[in-house]
Amino acid sequence: NIILLSDHGLRNITERHALDDYDFYSPPVNSSAGNNVMFHGAIETDKLKCKDPSIVSDYNVYRTKEEVPLRYHYNTDRIGFPYIMGKPGNMFHQTREEKNKFEREGKIGNHGWDNFSYTMNAIFFAIGPSIAKKVKIPPFQNTELYNFFADLLNVPASPNDGTSGLLDELLLTPPTRQPMYDNYVNQPCDN
Repeated sequence: NIILLSDHGLRNITERHALDDYDFYSPPVNSSAGNNVMFHGAIETDKLKCKDPSIVSDYNVYRTKEEVPLRYHYNTDRIGFPYIMGKPGNMFHQTREEKNKFEREGKIGNHGWDNFSYTMNAIFFAIGPSIAKKVKIPPFQNTELYNFFADLLNVPASPNDGTSGLLDELLLTPPTRQPMYDNYVNQPCDN
């Protein structure tokens, strides 16, 4: 069996923002990973201001871990808050100098935006004796691949964030699974 896949998609950068244009007060920026900005320690989010209010529609601000969509899988203490994510196409640079350098070098694409954006979809092709032929499936998160690989190799899957059986239609002979509803007791309703 041969599988070809990417870990993410790629899209054009449509807007660039230098962090020099933001007034972050005293907390230092922990990381600027192209489309995302994180902070060391706590920061009062009401003090977080932008010197150019016209660009606030270009990003999302998550003030706490609870505000971050579960699909990001950011359940780690390494993510600082607030966490700022550029909307697809918007990129952050530490300085205006860095922004100008990237523009001069002609760097026009990036990744790391919301994985629900179609441009962030990964590629996935599979062929082989265990793979069903000419099956086209809708986009899925790469976290679903672990269970697929375990089924393909006929090994038990450890607990993970994927959905067991989600990619069964790709397998010529998917494993037999106990339906989820078999675990529930069928009881009559009383009115």
